[in-house]
Amino acid sequence: MLKNQISMLHFFVDISGVPKREKGGDFQKVIVSCVSFNVFTLEKTIEAFREKFPTYWDQKGHQLTKYQLEEIVSFLDQQEVRMITVHFDPEDWIKYKGEYPNESHREEKIMGILYFYAMKWIARKGYIYPVIVDNDTTFSIKQAIVICQRLARSQNLDFNVSFGYIETHPELRFADWVASARRKIDPSILNNYHHFMILRNKLPPMYLFNVFKKVRLNP
Repeated sequence: MLKNQISMLHFFVDISGVPKREKGGDFQKVIVSCVSFNVFTLEKTIEAFREKFPTYWDQKGHQLTKYQLEEIVSFLDQQEVRMITVHFDPEDWIKYKGEYPNESHREEKIMGILYFYAMKWIARKGYIYPVIVDNDTTFSIKQAIVICQRLARSQNLDFNVSFGYIETHPELRFADWVASARRKIDPSILNNYHHFMILRNKLPPMYLFNVFKKVRLNP
């Protein structure tokens, strides 16, 4: 039996928003973004970006304007970098809280589904995909990745996930900018870019069954 070979595509994943609300607070819109780079052209892409946008490199997505974020999306699109986003609205969190009221790690399980949902659109069977996920501290991200990898195995996909920070893995900046672009720029504009994909936020029933072992929501 042939072993999976390491893919030349490397994934970088980040989120915008907080999955867990503070006591008495409201749920937030959460956006998961995944960008994929060819490992052989990654350094050249970063060099070209820093040369073209020297003042953007040290800026977080929330600090940049819609115009600046669209410049970044346009640049990545020209470099044929795949950008995948999926969002989860406040009403979605409320709906699933009511659907699974006593479920432990409910938010982490949903985040695991969202992580997988964003990455699966680029992945193919027979390859191991190196993935760097921003080490978010607002929820138990390791629990979410356990769910993500369970879903991957169920579809014969292989994600080799590790955690990082922008300070140690600057490529995560691109995932941060893409998530902010999805938040700030009208989808009708983003849909004009060939390599930008906006996924619907309705969780597939088969993923819900795999994670929660029951599905009561309408498909």
